[in-house]
Amino acid sequence: MTSVDGETEISARPAMLAEAGEGAFVRAVEAIYATAIAPGTWPAALQAIADLFDDVGAVMTYRRADGRFGVVVSPRLGAGQVEYNREWYRHDIRAVRMIERGFLLSGDVATDHNLGLVEEHDRHPFFTEFLSRFGLRWFAAISICPDPNVDVVVSLQRSSEKDDYGAREVATLSRIARHAEQALRLGTRLIEAEAGSAGLRETFARLNMGVVLLDGAGRIVFSNETAKRFLAGPLDASGERLTARAIPDRPVLQAAIEAALQPGSDHAASVSPRPILLQSDRESRVAVYVLPLRASLAPALEQFLVRSQAVVLMVEMKAGDPADPALVRDLLGLTLGEARVAALIAVGVSPRDAAQRLGISEETARTVLKRVFTKSGISRQSELAALISKVAMSNHQPVSKAF
Repeated sequence: MTSVDGETEISARPAMLAEAGEGAFVRAVEAIYATAIAPGTWPAALQAIADLFDDVGAVMTYRRADGRFGVVVSPRLGAGQVEYNREWYRHDIRAVRMIERGFLLSGDVATDHNLGLVEEHDRHPFFTEFLSRFGLRWFAAISICPDPNVDVVVSLQRSSEKDDYGAREVATLSRIARHAEQALRLGTRLIEAEAGSAGLRETFARLNMGVVLLDGAGRIVFSNETAKRFLAGPLDASGERLTARAIPDRPVLQAAIEAALQPGSDHAASVSPRPILLQSDRESRVAVYVLPLRASLAPALEQFLVRSQAVVLMVEMKAGDPADPALVRDLLGLTLGEARVAALIAVGVSPRDAAQRLGISEETARTVLKRVFTKSGISRQSELAALISKVAMSNHQPVSKAF
């Protein structure tokens, strides 16, 4: 079940997504953002994602650079996951093909079709002896984590009674993945920081990223110490409201906050997962991410979170440090996987070391680097470093587009 899916044009099913409208999409997005401050709600969020596609369930698999890995599944896949963990992970041909064909770095959706697995459905034990027992057959998956030290894949698990994923569904999975990636920005750090069983308030306080919580009127409910540094620099908290000090940046930040706070059934679909870049000083920039939050979707939250309707994250980018891969992707038109390689190479990491840190072969890293060069119109690593530094430290804003 730790698979990655791919694109296919085959779809004999009715256009379920069109019939359902955006309602199921919005419910999935809201459930995803609830995980940002309550990572324990990921099973429910995965089920909401599966429901969007009328599927049995969904799986999130993560692997850290130190070799640790884990799996989170939606409730309906619990029994199958027990069997998978006991034995079938050794025979997961999907995971093998996913790695062989570079889907962790491609940023594309992987399916049974583009992994060349359809012919294996009737003969490989993973399908005939394992998945068939749980009524499963098809899958679609995508890599969603921008952190170069963590691989995270979300995969949908579809019943054998349904058809494979069509182009419309592949596009929707890519769209929902951007929001999952955004929520993981905070969620993965909370998981790591909560190892000491600290409360959320204490955990927020010691994160090395700025965290500001806003109520439904846009007033600041909470800010951690890291955020207070930024509030004395490119951001301002006058009148208990968050704004940018530079006048040209104010409308962009205000629009992002208003979209995140917008009530009604369609607010989540209007939120852009892209960052807002603010000038900190000559040597650094601050990437600001605004996430909607519906506390009712994340039960058992601490009292100080109950009034929160949005989370604002602030990440400092200093010259000489690896740029945020998601930012590199958006500014240079790369895939997330290509951006992860580019961000490391741009700060002097060799292709061999980058491959080791990303858990891929050196040959794959060099192949990806060639694609980056082609897309960016450059031919040398020094040019890549200069280009990323220029776009990341300039006043250029990523194109704001709702997903």
